[in-house]
Amino acid sequence: MAYTIEAFIGREEALRTLGARFSGVLIVPVAQGFGVVAFGPALRASMESSAVVSDPAASWPFRLLASEGAHQAQLASVGHRIANIEAEYFGGTGEQAAIVWDNGSILSPPTLAKHAINRALESLGVASDTGKDAFDTLGLGGRRSTNDWLDSGR
Repeated sequence: MAYTIEAFIGREEALRTLGARFSGVLIVPVAQGFGVVAFGPALRASMESSAVVSDPAASWPFRLLASEGAHQAQLASVGHRIANIEAEYFGGTGEQAAIVWDNGSILSPPTLAKHAINRALESLGVASDTGKDAFDTLGLGGRRSTNDWLDSGR
């Protein structure tokens, strides 16, 4: 079975700052006061229109988060901590990437690694429930695709 997610994650109040910079921000509440903002067409279009000069030679593991949108997300993180996560798995094979911003700076650089999302969630302050990792504690596996997150945010 396939699993995909492309989203911002943070405390709900932190994610509201994204709405001031981008249209199409739909916050889906999850556990511990966190929320998920999935990358829908409106958010992607809004992020693409916020172009800034970026370094095209820089290593960038994200498929949907362009470096221009990441810059705007970094600015939106002033006073907050926000992460971007992407994962795509099918039949147990796949990859995941994450970046975390804190107060306008990169806290955890773009990472493409097996536990990138859990590390990002821990950086955000997710306290794992007994016997669960941070990903499962927030219930991120409960929806199988980015579109499922978008549907639950409407």
